[in-house]
Amino acid sequence: MKALCLDSSGTTTLDQGRDYYVFPGGPGAYYVSKVERQTAHMGCYQADRFEVVEDQVDITKSKAPPTIEEDYEQLSLFGEPEFKSFKKEIIPKNVLCPLECDKSPRSKAFKEVQRVWKAYVNAVEKSHNCSFFEARKLVFKHRDNQEPIELGELEGI
Repeated sequence: MKALCLDSSGTTTLDQGRDYYVFPGGPGAYYVSKVERQTAHMGCYQADRFEVVEDQVDITKSKAPPTIEEDYEQLSLFGEPEFKSFKKEIIPKNVLCPLECDKSPRSKAFKEVQRVWKAYVNAVEKSHNCSFFEARKLVFKHRDNQEPIELGELEGI
């Protein structure tokens, strides 16, 4: 949509009386751009600063949401989802975080601790579909409490 700037007070990027391209930015706000491209916006401003002068039809809003059949048809293009089953294991107490290791950081023993730790954290990360840091917390918790946890493939071990 094109809109005329009615109020540029308090900003250095807007010029009063100038036409801008505006894109919905939430209730009562527009993303404002000098070009007709939303990703090139200069910021998000209150909608009452502008008067819409050229309203373009937004096809994404006018189209009805897809039906369940259309959703299924779209998903079926990618085949059936594969669900992997992960085995539950108890993480051994000797799986140490590199920060817990008392070996020299330049030693082969330290590098081995790093390799094993990374393998366990990555296995938890894959099986729980979480970030590395969340997986790290889970490894600590399950190792310290000796509780079984679902693990993906332990690569390199």
